[in-house]
Parts: sequence; C-alpha cells; structure tokens
Amino acid sequence: MEGVSCIVCHRMKKPYYKSNARQAIQGGALMEGCMYGPFHDSKSLEMGAHQAQGRPFIKTSAFCGTCHDVTSPAGVRLEEAFSEWQNSPAAKRGVTCQHCHMGPVQGMPIADRHRPLGRAATVPGVDPQRIPLRRLSDHTFAGPDYSLLPNTEFPHKLDWMYEVDYRDPRRLTAYQRKTLDELRRKNRKQLRIADEKRYELLHNAAELEVCAPLAAVAGHPIKIRAVVRSKFSGHNFPTGFTAERQAWVSVVLRDSQGGMVFVSGDFDPNGDVRDEHSHFVEAGKIPYDKHLFNFQSKFVALTNKGTERSLVLPISRHLDPLSLIRPATDVVASYGRPHGFRLSRSSLTPLSKAGRSYSIPILHKPGPYFLEVRLNFRHLPPALLDRIGTPHLKHLLETVVIDEHTQVIRVLPAGQHKIPLFGAQK
Repeated sequence: MEGVSCIVCHRMKKPYYKSNARQAIQGGALMEGCMYGPFHDSKSLEMGAHQAQGRPFIKTSAFCGTCHDVTSPAGVRLEEAFSEWQNSPAAKRGVTCQHCHMGPVQGMPIADRHRPLGRAATVPGVDPQRIPLRRLSDHTFAGPDYSLLPNTEFPHKLDWMYEVDYRDPRRLTAYQRKTLDELRRKNRKQLRIADEKRYELLHNAAELEVCAPLAAVAGHPIKIRAVVRSKFSGHNFPTGFTAERQAWVSVVLRDSQGGMVFVSGDFDPNGDVRDEHSHFVEAGKIPYDKHLFNFQSKFVALTNKGTERSLVLPISRHLDPLSLIRPATDVVASYGRPHGFRLSRSSLTPLSKAGRSYSIPILHKPGPYFLEVRLNFRHLPPALLDRIGTPHLKHLLETVVIDEHTQVIRVLPAGQHKIPLFGAQK
C-alpha cells in the first residue's frame, strides 16, 4: 500500500545487483532496525532517532539496477535502463544514476560537490545547529510517470479512509472533514512539485531541429526535415518499461483559413497515434499514419502463419487460443526473449540523433501556410489501458511537448522565385 517508500532503499543491508527487484528488506519497526545510507558519521542516535550505518553501495548505479532491469517470467526483457547505462557514455565518465536523478536539476548530471549544502534533516525539538551539514540529494526521483489515482488517495491517505467512504460527505464527522481537507491540500502541493520536476526532466531529455523552407512555389511539394537528438548520456530516449513509453514527432501544416493540408503524429478517436495498435486503424476506419516518426519500442511475436505481429502486451495472443505465459523451454535469460518473441527497439541511444523527411503534397493555392512540428512524450498509450481493463483512466493521460518549432511558409504563385526558398530553423 505504501509503494516505494524510504525503507525500500534504506533497509537493504547488502548488494543484490540485477535482482529483478527481488531484494530482501530488513523487517521491524523504524526504531528497531538500522537504516543504511551513504554516510558513516551518522548522528541519528544522538538525536533520538533510528540507528544508521554507511553503505557506499547505495551511491552506485548498480544499486539502482537492482530494480531497473526487469525481465518477465517468460524471459522478456521489459526494462533495460541499467543495462543501457552500463554501455553508455555516462558510465565511461563515471556519471551515475544518482548524479542525474538526485541532483538539484532533474536530468542534468551534477556531482555531489556541486550540490547545495544544508541540514541533513529536520528533527522536532532538536536544535538545527546540532544536525550535520550535508551535500543535499533530491529524493523526488522524477521520472516520466505520474499517478492516475485521485489526489485524495495519493501520495498520502488517512487510516480512517480505509473504513469510511470519504466521497460521501454526509457520512463524515467534523474531524474527518477537516483532516480530509488538509490531506487534499497537502497531496495537491506535493503533486504540483512532482509535475514541475517531471517536466524539467523531460525538457532535458531531447531536442528537436527542423529544416523547412521560408517559401515555396505553388505546384511543387514542400520538403521538411525533422531531427531529434537525445541529450541524455546515461540511457536511451525513451527508457523504462519498453512498450509503455511513447515519444513521437507530430507535423501539422495549415493554410491561411486553418484548413489541414498535412498531418502526421495526430490521434485517432481513442487518443492513440495512428499506428498498428490503433483500434480504428485495425478496423480500417481511419488510414495508417505512414509518415509517423515514432521512438516507441514494441513487442513483436511470431504468429502461427509464419509472419510477425506487433503486440501491446508481452503475451502472444496469436499463437494460442488462450492468453497464457507458458514456462520457457530454453534458456531465455541468455537471449533476453523467449522463442518466437522479440523486442523491436526504436528508442534513441544516448546522445544519438535520428531524422525523417516529409514531402508535403503539391500545393496550388498561394498564400501563407502555418507549420507546427512538435516532439511529444506520453508515459502510457490508451491502447494499453484498454488491454489491461482500465479504459476509465484514459482521460487522465497527458501528452507533454518536449520541444516544438513553428513558422510561416509563404507559397508563391507558380513561376515566382523572388525570395529565398529554403532556410534552416531550430
């Protein structure tokens, strides 16, 4: 019920490395056990707090790899963030996960010695001067995910809420109404802070470069080039649970009346991009987006017809009439996938770039045309929520614009070439 709380990291006595999150956490009440951290000179006992010991392992990327390399029971590598770091430029330079994800700026590698100095904690009844000064680490752990729960239940929830339906004010006492109001204010404040850090992380993830003409001639296609460059040196963009993360480029060109001339990277009526996972594309109700510039990796299964098919979930529904995860018959850990199943990687490797060219259909009507190119990110696709039986949460999904480019392209009558036809803009 608590999720990833303090003890998940600070009650792990020994290293487990890539354990698929199957590490042992020391039990017992807070004051009964020892909390493990980066410092050997802890003053916690002097303050009447818990025991504490230093464990250098907690500041290594291998510590994060305990949970952030995930393999399914069938042997499918669902997450490889730590493995990506091991082969990254950041690892070669000694930059750890903590340098980027626990510093004052999310997504920027900042060494401990460059972090702000402050008190290690606030202890009621203890003079702050007695508490040692430390180089502070941010424990927000901003990532691409955010809660889809009501802000009354996350990140905190009151004990009495498990017994009483807080949604019915008529059943609440004056004390319950008061504490519920305080809880909502506290949760909303913390969620706002988490959102700000999440946006900061995403805007530090990648950037968009667009090359488009300043002018064009009616009757000729407009050629546009979009390039996405990863700014992360520690892992791919995007990373995390592979088939969940969506990063794509949307391109829209409108005429002077607002009419749509060209569009790619838009949504279907369900909120999905128009790829092979769109319900409406599968049903033939809308066209497949053949220009889609998408960095989402996808699961691919070998069907009983001998062809491959992209899947939303890592379960092959096209080999058996029942959706089962069967025991592996070979050493899947050696391959990172079971037989007949693979992961099609489309993410950008650290500090790399990829581009796509668009040739907009011939235009006959002179005048100004408005170009809008965006690099978008979404932590979950609506089709996934449909597949796992939670379609009621789709309205909570948020598309974050990481970077964008807008400009006006003047289309001249045929035969006119009086202004520069091409220009490169970011």
